[in-house]
Amino acid sequence: MISNTGGGNFIYLSNKHGLEFSNGVYKGINNLFILNDNFYINNQLIIKNNKNMRLTYDGINDKLIIKNETHTVWEIYGNKPCNNLISNNDECNNIYSLNSFVALSNSIDKNNDLSKRNVNGVTNNLHLSSNLLLYNNDKYYFNITKYLSLEEPLFSLSLNENGNIFVNNNKYILHEEYYKQDKYYELINIDDNLILKSSTGEYKWALKNIYNRPFNSSEIKKGDTFREGEMLYCGNYSMIILNGKLLYRDHKSKISTEIKYSKNNSSYLYKIVVGSNNISFKDKTDEDIYNIYYNKISKNSKLYCDKNTRSIVWKIDNTIKWKYPEISSNNGDLQDKKYILLCNKYYQKCLYAANRIGSNVRYADYSKTLKNFKWYFEIINKKSYLKSAINDDICLIVDNDKIITGKCSENMDKARISYNEPKNYIEYFNSSNKQYKCISGIDDRNNRNSAQYLALANCNKKDEKMIWEIKTPN
Repeated sequence: MISNTGGGNFIYLSNKHGLEFSNGVYKGINNLFILNDNFYINNQLIIKNNKNMRLTYDGINDKLIIKNETHTVWEIYGNKPCNNLISNNDECNNIYSLNSFVALSNSIDKNNDLSKRNVNGVTNNLHLSSNLLLYNNDKYYFNITKYLSLEEPLFSLSLNENGNIFVNNNKYILHEEYYKQDKYYELINIDDNLILKSSTGEYKWALKNIYNRPFNSSEIKKGDTFREGEMLYCGNYSMIILNGKLLYRDHKSKISTEIKYSKNNSSYLYKIVVGSNNISFKDKTDEDIYNIYYNKISKNSKLYCDKNTRSIVWKIDNTIKWKYPEISSNNGDLQDKKYILLCNKYYQKCLYAANRIGSNVRYADYSKTLKNFKWYFEIINKKSYLKSAINDDICLIVDNDKIITGKCSENMDKARISYNEPKNYIEYFNSSNKQYKCISGIDDRNNRNSAQYLALANCNKKDEKMIWEIKTPN
C-alpha cells in the first residue's frame, strides 16, 4: 500500500515477515480487511459496526490509519515514543489496539518484531490488546473489557483535555472528571498501579488501592493516613490536600474553600493521621502542626463523609470531635442536637414536616409520638438552617415563595432559616435581595389551605400568626 501523504513510502504484507513498517514488522499478520462495517485482522474482529471506514497508509508518520467521515477510528504504528498517556500531547493522548507506548529514552530498531514488544531492551510502558491494557513491560494488566462489560472488542483508549478517559472513540467512559478541569492529566504507573494524576498533583483515578484504600474512599480509619494529592470523595463534594492546604470542594458550584483546621494555617500541610485518640495534622518532615484530642483511646476512630450534611467529620466512640463545615472552635465536643417544637401563638398548633420531600410545611395539633413536629437549628459557616428530626438532610426551605421540605445538601441558599428570639419570628433570608421575611400562618377565606399552610410575609410583631414560641418536646 502506497503512502497517501507523499514521499513514495509504502507498507506491505509478506509471507515471511508479515506486516512490514519502516520502523519494524508485525510478524504473523496475514490479512487486514473491512467488511460490512467491521474491521478484521487475520479474520479476527477488531472493530465492530463502525460505518464508512477507510484504510490508508501515512508514509510520513509510518502508520496505517482507519478513518470514517468525521474522525480517526484506529491506527497501527508499531511502537510510539510516549512515556505515558497524557492529555496535552496529541501524539500521546490515545492508544489503539495492537500498539505500544515505549519509553522516550529507547531507540527503536527497524528490525524489531512489533508483535513481540519486549525485545532489544525496549521498555514497554503501555500496550493495548483487544480486551486488555498491559503495562510495565506486560507484567501487569487491566481488563477493560470486563471492567466496562463491553460486548465488542477494545480498540482504543483516549485521555482528553477535560481529564476524561474514553474507550472505543468516546463510546464508553472509563473515568469522568468530577471537579474543575486542570491544565493536563497523565495516566502513569506508580508502584505497579495505574493512576490518573492531574497537573495539580491530585490522584483522580486509580486501578488499584492507593495507600491501602480505593482512590475514591469516603472514610479514613484509625491508623490510616490521608496524604497530599489524596481526597475523601463524597459524591458531590470532597476534601483534599493540595499545595500544603486542606481544601473543601463543592463539585456542583466548582468552588474550593480552604479549611481553617487551626488558628494558624501557615505551615505546609502534607498529611493527616487518624489516631486512636486524636487526629494529627503533619508537615513533610512528619512533625505535628496541630492535633485534636479525645479524652480516651478507642478503636472506633474515623474521618469520613457525612453526606446528609455535606460535611467531613471525625467521629470517635460515636462522639463528633471535628466537623467541617461547622468546626468546633474550642476543640471540644460539638453540641448535641436540641430538638424543639415551634408552636404558633395565634393557632395554638405546632410546625409540622411531612415525611415526603417537597411537601408543604404546615402547622397541626402536636403529637408526642411523631418526629414530624420536632426541629433543631444548625449553624454552618455562621448561617442558620432549620432541620427536621425526621432526617438530618431534611430542611425547611423556601422555593418560589412556597414553604416546603427539601434536602438541605441541595438547597443551602433556599434553607437560610433563623429564629429571632426577642420577637419570636421564624425568619427566612433571601440570598438574592438580601432581605428577611417572616413565616406566617395564612388567614384567607378564599384559600382552602389557609387553615394549615404557611406563607412569607413582612415581619409585624402585632400579627400573632407569625409569632412562634419555642417549646420543649415532652
